[in-house]
Amino acid sequence: ISFVQASLGDTVDIPTINGEVELKIPPGTQSGTTFRLRDQGMPYMRRAGKGNLYVNITVVVPQKLSKEQKKLLIQFGEISGDEIKVYKKGIFDKVKDAINN
Repeated sequence: ISFVQASLGDTVDIPTINGEVELKIPPGTQSGTTFRLRDQGMPYMRRAGKGNLYVNITVVVPQKLSKEQKKLLIQFGEISGDEIKVYKKGIFDKVKDAINN
């Protein structure tokens, strides 16, 4: 899920063996959180019922931001009381990026 979804909360569709199920992501969800969806997993062998489906949350941090997005995140950090030291790429970082792309 995105940083915004994790921060503000959202509802996402989770594919299961019986189709999609909605999962409510509460505000402030951290990466690595696991949710259990009861009776949405694999059917039991030799008895009735189904197992549980576990959903692991991974918060995706964007790798590239627009100037406006950076500005807004810096403002957010300042409001939150974080000390933000903006990293600027040097010549070696730019060469490394050119080689990798």
